[in-house]
Amino acid sequence: MDEGGLSYTRPGRHRRVLLADVLDYKEARRSQRRQGLDELTRLTEESGLYGN
Repeated sequence: MDEGGLSYTRPGRHRRVLLADVLDYKEARRSQRRQGLDELTRLTEESGLYGN
């Protein structure tokens, strides 16, 4: 949240986030992870290390 990845309000001592924002953030992170795994799989396939 401090890095700007998720917006919040701070009416007092605690941070408040909207559920829609949390779900959007969760989906974005899932997509980033998937892209990273796909890239890693592609690289290992190209180097001949996948499936051996």
